[in-house]
Amino acid sequence: KSSWNIKFNELKAYKEAFGNCMVPQRYQANPSLGTWVHTQRRQYKLMKEGKKSSMTQEKAKALDSIGFYWAAKNALANTNPASARALLLLSKEEENDSNSGSTA
Repeated sequence: KSSWNIKFNELKAYKEAFGNCMVPQRYQANPSLGTWVHTQRRQYKLMKEGKKSSMTQEKAKALDSIGFYWAAKNALANTNPASARALLLLSKEEENDSNSGSTA
């Protein structure tokens, strides 16, 4: 199995446990999963902009099939109030990363 498929399966397990795919970028229980989710969003954005990206249509469809949110902000409208604060913090992290010019 590819490392992408391994992380995808970890994300599916996270969704089963928490009811969503909104893994915090600094998720203490599985830090690499939080980083991976953030990377998927960034690569998807690059793909949509026609830039070089590791994201493929097949990967995007797989993530869509489990209810993946491509932007943390979009999830705020579809979550309970207890999760909204965490999602708002996640959204701010993504904005900060986008503004920093990081290409990691």
